[in-house]
Amino acid sequence: MLGAWLELTMGARVRALRRAPPGPLGEAAADQAEWFQAWLWDPRFQTHGRGFATVRLGVRPGGLTLFPRHAESLIHGWDEPIEYDWPVVVSEQLLPLMSRGLLVDVRGAAGLCIVRHDRALRESLARAGLTVIEIRRWGWDSPRRVHALELSAHIADVPRSIVRPAGG
Repeated sequence: MLGAWLELTMGARVRALRRAPPGPLGEAAADQAEWFQAWLWDPRFQTHGRGFATVRLGVRPGGLTLFPRHAESLIHGWDEPIEYDWPVVVSEQLLPLMSRGLLVDVRGAAGLCIVRHDRALRESLARAGLTVIEIRRWGWDSPRRVHALELSAHIADVPRSIVRPAGG
């Protein structure tokens, strides 16, 4: 009953939210992307929302796109997408809660984008042609840069912001 009422009163708005945001990618690239609700640990800010999605993660051929959701735009004041155009993605599984996140470059610093549907995300990354390096570590939600040894031959295929310097 409630669903029918919401569809009648907010139907156009709900359908608009389900569509992929075209933004600077253009309609064609946005249509090729698979979209996920996600939470972004953004190193630019000291406050982080909890319990709700802060970004939409688009997995597209050759990369990722993060769009801020409305609440994130209001809280932190950013509305431009974050583009990740690297062929390799580092996936962290955080223990003991078993949440999985992707390390992403957020304007030169390491960020962590957590998606609850990790199986669907892994399948989407594979369809997009991205190589996934999986790492397990103890931690909560702030990103930790990875050692070069963990990346092995893929060291040149990830942004420098997510690689821990030698001796660090």
